[in-house]
Amino acid sequence: MDVDTTSSATPKPTVVNLTTLNSGSAEQEKAEPEIDFSPLAQMIRSLYSGHYQNFFRALSTVETQFLAQDRYLYEHRRWYVKEMRLRAYAQLLQSYKVVGLESMAQSFGVSVDWLDRDLAPFIASQRLPCTIDRVKGVIETQRAGDKNKQ
Repeated sequence: MDVDTTSSATPKPTVVNLTTLNSGSAEQEKAEPEIDFSPLAQMIRSLYSGHYQNFFRALSTVETQFLAQDRYLYEHRRWYVKEMRLRAYAQLLQSYKVVGLESMAQSFGVSVDWLDRDLAPFIASQRLPCTIDRVKGVIETQRAGDKNKQ
């Protein structure tokens, strides 16, 4: 009696595209659209390397090409964009004790007024530990260890 050792009771897993499942057409399965992830890669690369102006451009592209087009992500796109801007602001501010508003606005490619309006809710909700001094034109970061200094 010959026993086949190559087969098993557990089937080999295969990849299934859920969007074309039950469509009944093999031609539709082959005609899946190609997705270009380069804007997403550019966004991550520019955030990592500290090129914040490129980051803002890539973030807007990701919002329009990915988040606004997907029916599940569409309703979360504003939250995602806001959180990514917060990450970028926090990354820049963590390196400095004092940052000029004009300098930070130029880094992000926005106006000083827009930056002030965008940072204000993050500062008011204490998600960014800093204060804006419009008279001096600076943003002063507040570190946890600084409160004990005299």
